Amino acid sequence: MRLIVLAAGTGKRMGDIQKGMIDAGDGKPLLHHSVMNAKPFIDAATIVTGRYHCSYEAAMKETGVEYELLRNHVWAVAGNAISVHLALSTMHKYEPYILSNSDVITSRDALEALVDTAKIQGEACGVVPGETYVREGYAGIACVYSDSARQRVKERVDELLKAGAKDRYKLEHSCGHWDVFFRPPTEGAMPTFPEAQRLEILPGHRIEIDTYEDLAAYYLARLKGEYEALFRRWKG
Repeated sequence: MRLIVLAAGTGKRMGDIQKGMIDAGDGKPLLHHSVMNAKPFIDAATIVTGRYHCSYEAAMKETGVEYELLRNHVWAVAGNAISVHLALSTMHKYEPYILSNSDVITSRDALEALVDTAKIQGEACGVVPGETYVREGYAGIACVYSDSARQRVKERVDELLKAGAKDRYKLEHSCGHWDVFFRPPTEGAMPTFPEAQRLEILPGHRIEIDTYEDLAAYYLARLKGEYEALFRRWKG
């Protein structure tokens, strides 16, 4: 499998920073831990960048994972549906993948459950809402495994881009794989991906740092000895 990380955003809610490069509290950036936890399940990684293209090299060099940095040159005027499209267009047709936002860390145990669920479901995509529900239940990480599931996701992304070509607002506010899986139909979007399997994980096995409040809560939790599941399996 391949790990796709969407890192073309500017982190506006955190003062225009590259969220994937936030220190996880041990001198390593969030992205480093995301890749290391995914390492047993993947052959390579694609990091889709934007404004902060070159800085993500620092997060990847010590992982031992083969990777490419793929730049979304229209990051300033489009949502991350474009980033998803770019990543999928460079991949082999039959290559399954894990798709993650750059500000998310998911433990190795939870990733194993996610991948296993995607394999077993066949048509379905494994999706982890986690303990903190984000945007109607989608929490920034999914696994797309079967041929049919990958085709359906590609079709949904293409639909999003066609809609964005007619309506710039939709293009600027497209949220990539959230739109693909869980955008509520009441918002006037295309129907959601009904086969997506929601997989809930235990507290402490996933963190998303999207605001300063998230960051403060995460650091306080680490001081209390929480979130060790995010790191324990590959240290040493």
